[in-house]
Amino acid sequence: MRKRLPVDVEALTHGKARLENQANEMNRTAVHYEDSYDAVENTITERFASYKQQLIQAELAARSALSSLRESGDVTLTGARKSFLSKLNGITYHLLVFQSLQHGGADYEILESRSQLDTCMKAEVASIAGRGFDVRNTGEFKVESLDIVLDLQSGKDPLQSFKSTAAAAGGRGPSPLKITDYGTSPTPASQQVQLPLRLTFPVDEDVQATVQPDGVFLRCVARQRGGVQIGVRSRETFKDIMERYRKDEGRVSWRVRLGNVRDTFIGVVEKLHESSASPEGFYWKPAVQGVVDGSIGTPTSNVRNLPVCRTGDVVRFLYDGNNRCLQVFLNETNCGVILNDVHAGMSACFIFFPGETLTLLF
Repeated sequence: MRKRLPVDVEALTHGKARLENQANEMNRTAVHYEDSYDAVENTITERFASYKQQLIQAELAARSALSSLRESGDVTLTGARKSFLSKLNGITYHLLVFQSLQHGGADYEILESRSQLDTCMKAEVASIAGRGFDVRNTGEFKVESLDIVLDLQSGKDPLQSFKSTAAAAGGRGPSPLKITDYGTSPTPASQQVQLPLRLTFPVDEDVQATVQPDGVFLRCVARQRGGVQIGVRSRETFKDIMERYRKDEGRVSWRVRLGNVRDTFIGVVEKLHESSASPEGFYWKPAVQGVVDGSIGTPTSNVRNLPVCRTGDVVRFLYDGNNRCLQVFLNETNCGVILNDVHAGMSACFIFFPGETLTLLF
């Protein structure tokens, strides 16, 4: 029996090695499992954040169209009322004149009054008819579903698959988009992750918004403000986004493709509760070298090195709530941190003049 001990030790050694290999494989699988879950969750968040942004901008476009129709309708009705009242007042006036001439008046006065009455009667009055405003085509908002698959294999069951379809839009069937993870390598922590757009930017009738496949095209028109500059800022603060999307680890990102931005400023601004107070901010003029404004935070030396931007350039801002700093990328080239000591009660913003354009990218 003692002679069999070496054989038993060798068997135990092989068994231990096999278990260690299985443990290593289990650990790798667990890492892939957690990382793939985070990746799919981010994809879901990004997809539906895009839907929300498109829905908001579609509503703004519809309200802008309604406002334009109201303006043209008001002009038409006002003009018709003026011409109608003018002719009615003319007829009333000449009626009083003819009643007076019946009790005495020279022939030339009668002829002159008839000539004036004839001119008044020939004046055209626009006829107005119609049923007012109506929605002739309500359209259809189609939200595709996501087909989400988990591939997890067990030694006891060689092919064990769990499938769940997150069907949005009233239970429609899965779309061609299929998110499947088969244990690919996780993304290194040092690699820069492209965060989706979490912010929403409400605009009014001074800004025309057009939804495009990759973003919302914005044009400043300043209809009500006499051609002055118009400021647009995000509805949410960075703190709102950080609390809502904890998976982003305290980071908030947004991208802008520049159009006609000769005098445009882009940056961040405080969101204050007192409407009478003047908010502080930090504003960068990308079309001119070295022009910044505002008193929020502590600018770094990278501000002086920010390049001059041209039409079509994509500027990405990245706010790091953990380090309270603002970083800038130009066409995905890192320009470095430009502002330190930035608190999270800030909103993304841009300020532009009539005729200037930019695209807020999804």
